[in-house]
Amino acid sequence: MLSKIFTFITTIIFALSIYGAPTLTVGTETSTKLTQTEVVSGKLPIDLQLCEFNKHSEEGFVIPGLYEGFIPQGIFYNEENDIFLISGYYKDKVQPSRVIVVDGEGNFVKSVGCISRKGNKAYGHFGGIAVYKDNVYVATTGVTHVLSLSEIMAAEDDGYVLILEELYTDTTCSYVNVCDGVLYIGEFTDKTADDIKGATNIYTSKWGEKFYSRCNAFILDENGVYGIKADKIDEEGNLTPDFAVTTPFKVQGMTRLNDGSFVFTASSTAITNSRVYKYRDVTKGEADEIIKVNDTEVPLYYCDMFDKTGSYRVPTYLEEITLYKDGSVYIITESAAAPYINQSKNPIDNVLKWDIDAM
Repeated sequence: MLSKIFTFITTIIFALSIYGAPTLTVGTETSTKLTQTEVVSGKLPIDLQLCEFNKHSEEGFVIPGLYEGFIPQGIFYNEENDIFLISGYYKDKVQPSRVIVVDGEGNFVKSVGCISRKGNKAYGHFGGIAVYKDNVYVATTGVTHVLSLSEIMAAEDDGYVLILEELYTDTTCSYVNVCDGVLYIGEFTDKTADDIKGATNIYTSKWGEKFYSRCNAFILDENGVYGIKADKIDEEGNLTPDFAVTTPFKVQGMTRLNDGSFVFTASSTAITNSRVYKYRDVTKGEADEIIKVNDTEVPLYYCDMFDKTGSYRVPTYLEEITLYKDGSVYIITESAAAPYINQSKNPIDNVLKWDIDAM
């Protein structure tokens, strides 16, 4: 037995040694004129925790802008136009936040900055991104911006587009997604004493499991106000959801698979792999609770321990996730962005295509 253990350890050490450390390269100046430049070259050390994930995933396209200091956050695949949209920002607001367009083949097309409704360049923390018809939804900490997809596609590279509207929910806004005509806007709660103490949306299942965050869902209407049904938005842009679901800690993004499953990405520390959680379609059946939002009763569904169907280890600094046309998903990390590339144990400068159903 001892000899087998010794052989196993020796094999692992040898494998790590032949791979060696990757070469990391980041530009020294930030720029809004982005390129699709690799910043991680060479093989990454083997991570035994990611062996199963690696078997069912593959590298996609290089994330544009990493060399120029762009920090990617959101990703969304728009099947109608066969494009990917990526949202992000710059550290210390040295440059305006941006939206990137990548074609279906993975080639960088353009990036555009945003102009606020007051006529100023937008420097906010651009988080998640999603598309419905001509509406592009971009999450920031306290508000969801609405942009025009046609204006983005018509703009020149390194140009600017106007933020058309600001949408407000009764929760903080960290990520967004659109799945089957439903807009999801979710909040982030860290698993710290301060975040738990400051949480405003706290729920408890009959099993005693506590939830400290939720994701609001809005059934979209192509004739509505920026896709929002008229009776779900007031004159100030405040939204009332059609339903909501509870979410785990540290959620950075979500999507729904073809079978209706809810999938949440959860980030962690620089040296700890992130997690992806999968839950069955909890919206089938009666709601677990009725909550009040803007004096309106809203059904709330719990994604609890008994609904969880998967928990997967994935690379560090995971951000958003999007469903692809073949049923797989694409995920994006900020691990190779300038502020994190030298901290992350597995910096990745590509988006990753993942066959989550195979795990």
